Amino acid sequence: MDFLRPSQERSLFTIEEALWPTLKIFSHQAISHDLHIEMKCDWKENKGEGISAHIKNIGDSNIHIDCNKCGRSDLRVEGYRNEFMQVLLNIFNNAKDAIEALKKKGELTESGKICIRITDFEGRVSIDIEDNGGGIPEELLKKIFDPYFTTKSSEHGSGIGLYMVRAIVENSMGGEVRVRNGSSGAIFSIILDRHIKRDSAAGSC
Repeated sequence: MDFLRPSQERSLFTIEEALWPTLKIFSHQAISHDLHIEMKCDWKENKGEGISAHIKNIGDSNIHIDCNKCGRSDLRVEGYRNEFMQVLLNIFNNAKDAIEALKKKGELTESGKICIRITDFEGRVSIDIEDNGGGIPEELLKKIFDPYFTTKSSEHGSGIGLYMVRAIVENSMGGEVRVRNGSSGAIFSIILDRHIKRDSAAGSC
């Protein structure tokens, strides 16, 4: 898979250019684990089709698009696209594992859910990924990005995945990654500077 190869140099890319192929890869696991993925693109300005146009082509009924037709095709982030795809996939897999653990305990009887919400604010882009996997104990929230720290059994986690998420987002892309608990699970937020490429009308959010 191309995304496993490190990007050679920093470049401008759209969120859609990283999110779409990552969802396509993850969609197989979404089907086998009865996970439903909801996508919400919520920009301040509403003009056109927005991010949903290409994600719909995945053809996976487990993925639901709720786009407010932002049409912000000129929005980019800067960094390493392949590494950013690994960030997204790590968070998706972490959500899947949390949901599966909750199901095994009999504490979740409905389908697993992952909600991706993209918003813009003050010249930045926020990608929130929320699941219904029960959340993270409050006393562990500050440790969740530490190397080799994991709440999973040794056969399911090495404690490196979320450490790499923070390293890529903060050290390689100059952004921030945060985690908090929502009403039914964890919410990971990736915050990156927004770049506007005015000389091109191609692409999507």
